This record gives sequence, C-alpha cells and structure tokens, in this order.
Amino acid sequence: MPAPGRRTSEAGAVYTVEAAFAAVLLISALALIVHMQPAEPPADTDDLRIMSSDLLNIMEHRGNLPGHPDFAHVITSRDDWEARAPELEADIRTMLPPGSRFFLTTPFGDAGDVPPDCAPKFVRPFQAFVPETNTIVECRLIVWRA
Repeated sequence: MPAPGRRTSEAGAVYTVEAAFAAVLLISALALIVHMQPAEPPADTDDLRIMSSDLLNIMEHRGNLPGHPDFAHVITSRDDWEARAPELEADIRTMLPPGSRFFLTTPFGDAGDVPPDCAPKFVRPFQAFVPETNTIVECRLIVWRA
C-alpha cells in the first residue's frame, strides 16, 4: 500500500499539469479574441437612399430661399447650367454630412464627384421639368461615401 503522502503529491502533480494546460488554453483564447479585427460593417446603402431623397426634396424647394440656386432654373438650358451649376454644387456640398459625396448628371452637364466603382453608393434617377422647352428630362443623383 502506497504511503498517503506520496499519493497526494501524485494527485497534486496531475492537478498542477491540468491547471497549467487550462491556463494556456485560456490565455490563447483571450489573445485570439483581443487580436482579431472586427469584420467590416456591410455596405448598407439605406441611409444613402434616404439622403438622396431628402437632398432632391431640398434642391426642389430651396430655390425659394434667398441666396440659394433654384434647381428648376439651373436646368433650363446649357448656358444656365454652366452659369449656375457651380453655385448649385457648392450648395449641395454644404448639405451633405462629412464623408458623403454626390454626383449629379443632367442633359446639360454634370456636377459633383464621380464615384469610384468600389464606393458604397445609391443611384436615384429622377425627372426634371425644363420650363423653356416644356419638356421633361432624365437626370440622376448619385450619393456615395468616400
């Protein structure tokens, strides 16, 4: 029959090895969690869709305020577009939150920044009325993140 002291030391050694192994596993798991990079959030464009809708509504009605370009008068002709587009572009830039950009296409020209292919974006086609020619033209507003 083995001595009682010896049995305790063998059991203690087993518990010590198990505890050391558990500690190594725990530290490894914690290190893995700490050093893992979170996944990129999905490129959700729902907020860009809402922003483009709001931006079009504001552009349509903001011309009634002094000091702001009237979108309906900006697209009356190529000459009006060239004369007033920089003012419209500057006005739109002041309305966008940081990190957001826009690109507006009309039959008379473009304004804003062309989005790269990889940028999250929302494309909103819309129609605008040209009072001088009594016609409706196709336009596009692209709101995107830089």
